[in-house]
Amino acid sequence: MRVIHNNLVVCLFAFAAFVFLAAFYTLQTNSGLKEAVVRSSQQNVEAILDSLRPWTSWADSERLAGGDVEEKARLDVVQGAATNRNSDPRPPTTVTSSSLSSPVKGDTDQVESSEGEETSQEEEPAPKLPCERTLLFHFGGQRGFTSEYNRFIRVTAVASHFGYEVIPVATDWMYGEYEDYFKPPELSCTTDTSPTWEQRKAVRRTTGENLSKPAWTRNKHVQDGGYNAMDYFDEIFLAISTSPRALAKLHNQEIAEYPPTLPLSGIQTVPTEILKSFEMLARQVQKYWILQDDVQKMVDALREGLRLTSESESSTGTLAGRPPVIGLHIRLGDKCSEMGAIKYSPLRFATPAQLAEHQSRRQAANQCSEQAESGGLDETHARIYLDAADEASGNLQSERVRRKPVLAIMSDDVGGLEKLRNGAGEQLDEFEPVLLSELAKDYPAAMGGKGGKDMDRVEKGFQSGQFPKLSLETRVTATKRFLRDLTVVGREADSIVFTGSSNVGRLAALIGGAEKATQGRFLSCDSRWYGTAHWA
Repeated sequence: MRVIHNNLVVCLFAFAAFVFLAAFYTLQTNSGLKEAVVRSSQQNVEAILDSLRPWTSWADSERLAGGDVEEKARLDVVQGAATNRNSDPRPPTTVTSSSLSSPVKGDTDQVESSEGEETSQEEEPAPKLPCERTLLFHFGGQRGFTSEYNRFIRVTAVASHFGYEVIPVATDWMYGEYEDYFKPPELSCTTDTSPTWEQRKAVRRTTGENLSKPAWTRNKHVQDGGYNAMDYFDEIFLAISTSPRALAKLHNQEIAEYPPTLPLSGIQTVPTEILKSFEMLARQVQKYWILQDDVQKMVDALREGLRLTSESESSTGTLAGRPPVIGLHIRLGDKCSEMGAIKYSPLRFATPAQLAEHQSRRQAANQCSEQAESGGLDETHARIYLDAADEASGNLQSERVRRKPVLAIMSDDVGGLEKLRNGAGEQLDEFEPVLLSELAKDYPAAMGGKGGKDMDRVEKGFQSGQFPKLSLETRVTATKRFLRDLTVVGREADSIVFTGSSNVGRLAALIGGAEKATQGRFLSCDSRWYGTAHWA
């Protein structure tokens, strides 16, 4: 009797399993009958299990009493299935932000997304906090543009070292407004609530202070102190960017070798003793030299004229597909009047005996007179410029297929190229010389407008005493064209030839960047680069 009962139980369980498997197969192959089959199969299994419950209780007690572990495990599985018979067999639905934000067109519309992938709406940037430490720099007066801009860059380098954000402003500046040429710098904080100029303390020297940590840095909001603080800022800049011992050794060497053989080599133009100073200032130029859109369009048009647009660049992003470009800055105008000024040469650190030996002022006066007679550029100086260009070309040719270099000439005098040709025409034939200011005339977009009626006076060489007398429209237009040429020379030239005594030349090198300095790509035709207002 017990055997018959056991066989009956086994048969009933086999039948129940068959029904369950059939329902499961139907569920997988016929999605349209899913819910009906699930409900039917669950009801059948439930009815069978209910009818077997009296029998299975007695049979279980008999079999389990004998220690049938496998049977116990099988019953656990069956009873677990009965316990979960009311569960939903479909996988859970993941609610994503896209499903909440997408528009609903109808009951049948669904949001398509990858399984398990959640999307999120773009978050608005958090509002900027007020700047904790700021320095207000004031552009003003009638000093040369690059003289003032180089002072600005030195101040920003010092301010950045001590954790200040610099806010440039311009009032009563003969060049107009800062925003006429540059976009405001990108700051990580907001200056909307910063104190005004009058509410700030001016940077001033404190007797006996440590220049590596000046007393004024205890104030959170300061202003630059104007030209009265210029030399003071320069001293701080040298203290944080050079070694006094190494700099003094360099000065002694330069005096011993004065006057130097010209042109200077790359390592002589930016020696290792002042490379850190160069790098600090170059970082600030990279941050603040952000041209306004109209000025940048002038730059782009001139690049196109020089065939330096992206189409001429190689697919790897290098400029190997174009000829070498050598930038050449020739400062004419009233620059010769500064020749021989001790504060712009190594003789600034000479002893009285050394200074008397060189008699620099008398020599400079003679040179200036000779240059004036030859139109501002005599043969000697013309050859120095082109010797430097030859050296730069030789350095570049080792890296490229031999091609005639483009000599991109920037000068404050429209006759600069002709004067260079008169001085050393046979050397000039080794290059493809281009006077940027003349080339730009073939590209209206590079001119930035006609300027005022006195525009022609600007093209005859920069005269600091005459420039303020021009109309504001002429001054602004002329300055935009100047920045156009300066940007092209600084950023596009593979090597730059300049005079280290000129603020323009030193700024062109900074725009060129620290990498070119370390590669010896800058060559000076008179004195090395220095980062302060006077020789250091």
